[in-house]
Amino acid sequence: RLNTYTEIDERQLKQFEAAGCEVVPSMNLFNIKPNEKGEPYRAKSRIVVLGNLEQRTWSKEDKYAPVLGAIGNRLLVSEAVSRGRKVKQGDCKNAFCQPELPEDEVVIVKPPKGCPFTPTGKYWKLNKTLYGLCRSPRHWYDKITGALIELGFTRCDHDPCLWRTHPSDDTPPVFVGLYVDDFGYFSTTDEQEKWFETEMQKRFTVEFMGPMSYFLGCRYDWIDHEDGSLSVHISQEGFLEAVLDKFGLETS
Repeated sequence: RLNTYTEIDERQLKQFEAAGCEVVPSMNLFNIKPNEKGEPYRAKSRIVVLGNLEQRTWSKEDKYAPVLGAIGNRLLVSEAVSRGRKVKQGDCKNAFCQPELPEDEVVIVKPPKGCPFTPTGKYWKLNKTLYGLCRSPRHWYDKITGALIELGFTRCDHDPCLWRTHPSDDTPPVFVGLYVDDFGYFSTTDEQEKWFETEMQKRFTVEFMGPMSYFLGCRYDWIDHEDGSLSVHISQEGFLEAVLDKFGLETS
């Protein structure tokens, strides 16, 4: 659906190999995503390129992609609470399958063994990045931040994953914190948050999950007080449950 690769045959493969293009194997990776309590929440299956077998050598700068840290996220949440707003959460689907692969980074992928969608003797020429490639995180960061810049966002001087709009009219700003394909966001009006959601959906396949409930390993409980004020309780129940389970102390 995302046109991530083009199927090629062995004749075409030899032409690419003769031009110096590398062939990288892949595998199917299965994992279980937990919820805020550490309980199984969703099963995922993902095709992953074995990037550790790439022949190219990339520098740290070539591969670097920043992510939102705990301090930056706490700042985002505190800014929202001080304005009486709840941080909302979004998730870009199949993020690493979306950035275009530059023409000078041609990669041929050998499909996972037993792939039911690819005939024997066929290979994938990547049009876009794929999970596992060394440069995929960087390409995704450039793609999503490029979209934010297009929407009028500017990056925080002290954190490359905190962004905000600077409207020229009386429109209130939108604040965003990025962690790879997950992000938190808020504005002081529902209209501005809806504008942001609409614009993001024009560019990516995004799931909007309402007020932040589980993000960066933490659980968020939003509390509306009788006097109209707002507060939030941040905990790591899932992490604590995992530690107790690891050492056999869950029933102690």
